[in-house]
Amino acid sequence: MNHCEKYFDLIEDLIDGELDEATAEQADAHVFACQKCREQYETLNREKEIYAHYLFETEPPKNLWEDFQTRLILEREKLRVSSIYL
Repeated sequence: MNHCEKYFDLIEDLIDGELDEATAEQADAHVFACQKCREQYETLNREKEIYAHYLFETEPPKNLWEDFQTRLILEREKLRVSSIYL
């Protein structure tokens, strides 16, 4: 593994802030000094910013489970009724 490959593997973690302080400093220094890795860093950082616009927290409706159970009971009843007439 060459020097850049090692840092290519760390760039995403660097962007996400998932590296320990010493490793982050080493990776940051390398990215600053290496054009190829800096371009990779900038690309991944832009992608993260773009995708962040599509991420949002949602909560299902409060009655989702009850509605599902009700529909399930109704479907089961329809099947039972239809099988009686067959």
